[in-house]
Amino acid sequence: MVPLQERGILLEYIKKSCPDAVRGAKLEEPTFEKIVDENERTQFDFYCTTNPEETLSFEFKYSEPDFSVMKDDERHQEKFETIYKDRLAKHGININKETFATDYQLWRNILYAGIHQHTVFFVFPKFREDLKEAVEAAKEKCPAGIQQRIHCICIDDWVEDLMKSDDTALKEHYEAFKKKYLPDIG
Repeated sequence: MVPLQERGILLEYIKKSCPDAVRGAKLEEPTFEKIVDENERTQFDFYCTTNPEETLSFEFKYSEPDFSVMKDDERHQEKFETIYKDRLAKHGININKETFATDYQLWRNILYAGIHQHTVFFVFPKFREDLKEAVEAAKEKCPAGIQQRIHCICIDDWVEDLMKSDDTALKEHYEAFKKKYLPDIG
């Protein structure tokens, strides 16, 4: 993501993957490892705005095996009762605590799609159909307005395209990326 952002082409790739997801013309305030709510502490892998009212957040899953589960400790139980339970109800998402806990990281990200003009992207390799299916199954449990603000991006297509670049540094970066995370694509 860093090389794409540095060259000002990240938004172009996002729009190519999800044409109806982003209206803004320019990425502003790009930040990696962003925590928006210090009390709740969801950390977005990448976070930016495209205008004062549109926010984009990204969860990257290149090598992690799944979405993390909620720890069964007092602090996380309290966070569910004092933060997440209310947010689920406010956004019209009718799931129980066990469902939320099983895909804790997924649901924490999805809850941000319920905030006005916030779009959530999950980015992973094509071979991770299991992650895409988890996101799609979770989306089905959300109201239509929230579903529209949750998107999956297959990173393989970006990498294949970027490896054809005339920009040598960009090409080399994504060749190394492919070798590390996507060894099975052409």
